[in-house]
Amino acid sequence: MIGTLLANVASGAPPFKLSLVVPSGGKGRLIHLDITPGEQASFTVAGAPRKASIYLMKIDLGGIAGVVAPMVGKQPPDIVAWVLEGDPPLFVREIGQLSEGAPLVSIEFAGTGFSHIPAPPKKKP
Repeated sequence: MIGTLLANVASGAPPFKLSLVVPSGGKGRLIHLDITPGEQASFTVAGAPRKASIYLMKIDLGGIAGVVAPMVGKQPPDIVAWVLEGDPPLFVREIGQLSEGAPLVSIEFAGTGFSHIPAPPKKKP
């Protein structure tokens, strides 16, 4: 769902917020994604050069959990997504966690090559 949304964001759009209900502890929880369009980067598809827009998504847990999570090391890491510009735009890569406590993974199309890998955000002590 996020890939479809990002593929439809206009180039040069200002930062925006998206609200989502996610599963948590057997019930739903409302969170917010603070989405910031970032730089453009080059990558290849089967050796052909392409350009993608990079989006940084910060998870805002909200409420008391949003205040406590960073203090106890439970703040989810930021998510980085790449969207190929063109007609139609195409979601091509995501770097983030698939579930709570899971390692960071990179999901991308086969045959793509990325020389620019955004550094993971540093956690605050």
